[in-house]
Amino acid sequence: MTPPAPNRSRSESKSDIYIWSLAENSEDYWVSCDYGNTSVVIARPLGKHAQTCVARDGRGHAIVQSWQCTPQK
Repeated sequence: MTPPAPNRSRSESKSDIYIWSLAENSEDYWVSCDYGNTSVVIARPLGKHAQTCVARDGRGHAIVQSWQCTPQK
């Protein structure tokens, strides 16, 4: 399955930020991380109420430094 493209992104001096706006869903959204040169994949549900997710990676590197999802208010 191909992951959805971020709705928005922006660059800061040392990082790139990607933002996903998630539609309301009756089932959980999931996030997974795979680790290069291994067969390791870690996955977890975000929950049915996740609305916005933000990932930050090091500028020019495909390594996520932080990930946060917030629920609907």
